[in-house]
Amino acid sequence: MSNSINSSISPLFFQTQNASRIDQLSESAELHEPSLLTNSAPKVPFILEALPTELLLMMMRYLDRPTLNTMRLVSSTLNQIATPIPVPIKITKRSELQKTLIALNDSKRKISTLTLYGADFRNEDLQKLSASLSIHNLVLQECANIDDEGLEHVSRLTQLQRLNLESCDYITDAGLEHVSRLTQLQQLELSLLSNITDAGLEHISRLPRLQHLTLEFCCNLTDLSLEHVSRLTQLLQLCLWDCINITDVGLNYVSRLKQLQQLDLSGCINITDAGRAQLSELTSLHVIYGAEDN
Repeated sequence: MSNSINSSISPLFFQTQNASRIDQLSESAELHEPSLLTNSAPKVPFILEALPTELLLMMMRYLDRPTLNTMRLVSSTLNQIATPIPVPIKITKRSELQKTLIALNDSKRKISTLTLYGADFRNEDLQKLSASLSIHNLVLQECANIDDEGLEHVSRLTQLQRLNLESCDYITDAGLEHVSRLTQLQQLELSLLSNITDAGLEHISRLPRLQHLTLEFCCNLTDLSLEHVSRLTQLLQLCLWDCINITDVGLNYVSRLKQLQQLDLSGCINITDAGRAQLSELTSLHVIYGAEDN
């Protein structure tokens, strides 16, 4: 089936054809039987689930509320799309991005989390995001072709609360300066960014609402980064997994984070008992040191 909608198809076609199809499927699934709604129940063949998300969203525009309510009962996938709440979207191909954004805009649906996964995406794709939708959670995972210029576009998403930049190899300290403009940010994941340094963490220290910070495998960070992090007074969780240059000096800075509840020091090979002792006054803190904790 084609991934695009023929503009000549009338709204009435969708309303009549899909409503009829949904009624048939509802009857065949015997949806009044609770046992068929469990995970262990046999799957009911449903052709609409195979359609791209952007196509489904466009179709929803032509269905009345009773029909949408029926769709919600057929499957969890259609329930998620037919329910008028923010939806999570994951896109792996550039060709899908613009169509999905248009469909979301036309259907007036909001995005709970937008995930762009893989090396297919470019900086200009992020410019499209900043011009179109209000997004609260953005995941740019393994987007190897997105760099600091792309984060300048991201900085215009002023309502952003969560940003994941895991394995975006070309992000540098300059990109984190753009991120520092996202003053509503509460969760930031910077795992596997080999080009960020202590200077980048100084930019991050300007995020007043940040509660969760992940710095896994950021091998260029030193104790000076933790001095900057110590200014994040609302921080609840800090992950330093395999930040091998962190020492006891850095833990002295961490001890200033009075709200901290979880600290992951797995793989931090230069931490000693003396450094751990500095954390003893943080009575609500749970510290993970590695495999021996499991």
